[in-house]
Amino acid sequence: MKHALTCILMALALPLAAEEKTSTAAPEQPAAAKPAADAPAAQPDSPLVAAAKHAKRNRKSTTIVITNETLKSSGSTAHVTTTTYQAPLNVPKEPLRPTPEMAAARAADIQRKQLEAEDNAKKREAALRETKKRVAAEASESNLYDDAGVDPAATEQAEHDANASQQKPPQR
Repeated sequence: MKHALTCILMALALPLAAEEKTSTAAPEQPAAAKPAADAPAAQPDSPLVAAAKHAKRNRKSTTIVITNETLKSSGSTAHVTTTTYQAPLNVPKEPLRPTPEMAAARAADIQRKQLEAEDNAKKREAALRETKKRVAAEASESNLYDDAGVDPAATEQAEHDANASQQKPPQR
């Protein structure tokens, strides 16, 4: 195992050692030919960038616009087809069923309308009670000093009925 590992490391290190020898064999440039430290060194393009530049240079600048005339002139390579008969479309005869989301929205809308109707009925009932109470109070005040033809017991009973409908039953 150790021998195999050593062989693999040597195989990987060998190209690196060869590269160092070739780079040290290059002659030194004289001091006058060296670029100034302030100026950035121009790096050569990578092979990918060079290939992209070369491909762009060979590209034509004209674009092809497809018209009826260009299709006619292209001959047999155009592959344009037409028809004189349109097949009838298959349209389902049964009505479409609503989706589950639509059914849920409809159920929520019905429930909301029922709650609104109940609230409106409660409001009307409360307003009717208040009206009865107010009318009974006005009648008792107006007849307080006038005893002509008014039964005090009936007036008291009307006030009691108006207040009784407003009282809540005890909670358990």
